Amino acid sequence: MTQEELDLLKKEFQTQIDGLKSKSVEKSEIESLETKYAEMLAKTEKAATTEEVEKLTTEITTLKEAAHQLNEKFEKRIPQKNEKKMSLKSAISELVGGDDFKEQIRKNRKTSFDLDVKTGDFVQKIDSADFDGDEYRSQLKPGITFSKLTENTIAPIFNMVTVPAGKDRIVWLEGSATVNVGYVEEGSAATSDSEGSTTLKARNLAKISAKMPFTTEALDMPESFASRMQRRMVEATNVWLDNQMINGAGDDSTDPGKIYGLISKGATAFSAPSDLDFTNANIDDLIDACMVQASPYKPTHCIMNLKSRVKYSRVKDSTGQYVIREVNGLLMLGGLQLVVSEGMSDGELLVVDRSTLEFWVKQGMRMIVTQMDGTDISEDKWKAILFWRGQTLVETPQIVGNIYVSDIDTALAAIETVTG
Repeated sequence: MTQEELDLLKKEFQTQIDGLKSKSVEKSEIESLETKYAEMLAKTEKAATTEEVEKLTTEITTLKEAAHQLNEKFEKRIPQKNEKKMSLKSAISELVGGDDFKEQIRKNRKTSFDLDVKTGDFVQKIDSADFDGDEYRSQLKPGITFSKLTENTIAPIFNMVTVPAGKDRIVWLEGSATVNVGYVEEGSAATSDSEGSTTLKARNLAKISAKMPFTTEALDMPESFASRMQRRMVEATNVWLDNQMINGAGDDSTDPGKIYGLISKGATAFSAPSDLDFTNANIDDLIDACMVQASPYKPTHCIMNLKSRVKYSRVKDSTGQYVIREVNGLLMLGGLQLVVSEGMSDGELLVVDRSTLEFWVKQGMRMIVTQMDGTDISEDKWKAILFWRGQTLVETPQIVGNIYVSDIDTALAAIETVTG
């Protein structure tokens, strides 16, 4: 092909592009054609042989034809001058009363088929199913709504510790020491020696799992149903784990593979301190009593469920101020940050020193999606399987810094009647 012929081809292509720009053609379609055209021209200029030039010229010709066909498609949507205009309603009435419509009914004997309706302004494709049926009049709301889960409020209190690769147990040392300090005469030795010892402690990591089977067809459901169900499984597992950090049944002798809950393995039962006497004791006074019992530890948080929080939020102190109030966006009670957790039962209270709480985690949550479980392949199913390994830890000497009140009302009665 000569240079003159190539120039003419370029001019014809540009004419087709200009024609498209004058019509209601999507801008992205035009830009796509122009981009491909520019790429081919660039290759033509670099072509080293006649064969390469001819091949690229053929591709440009094909591109020009594509633009031409797109022009013709939109030309058909422009009304002819001598074409009678009518409303869409009139066009539909004319169509339904015509012989062609009746013939389609007779031949197809079905409730849905396509026919062209001409109104003069454009050719409208009408599906007979558009006239009836709720599905065609409905708009799908984005997303999938599940029931509301409770918030994870306990895990954020704990201090996170990462278990390194190759390790699956927690080992620590607990020490005890007796230091005898006293006065001595000049040139004399202390009469009592100081002494100390250590004990090696260990705890296994807990392992939890959840699995969710789903069919291959579920992958084609709207709004990524399968992936959203998997995400829901992770969220629900976090809620379950948050509850276990309070109520877990982990025990060195009976259940070493479970989470060690705060109530049973991380706190000391409340015991009214001696020589404290509160008149008309309220929940604020109980927090003070717990802090006295926890000394020398300094509690930072108190934990109760929502029902208890609502019940005691009506209580006022001797100055008329509510004992539960919001400070800088945080709920405070007795100088401690109040945490609401549905892992607590009605009437229970935990007062904890955050520095004593450790949450050991190995790798975090791990999700596996597989088709290799049982008869999954033959049944064309998949399984999403979740694994997590970790453990809580409050060392034995630190348990006294966390106080568990099993019944708030009983504890209030106890601190009001204590006389020493």
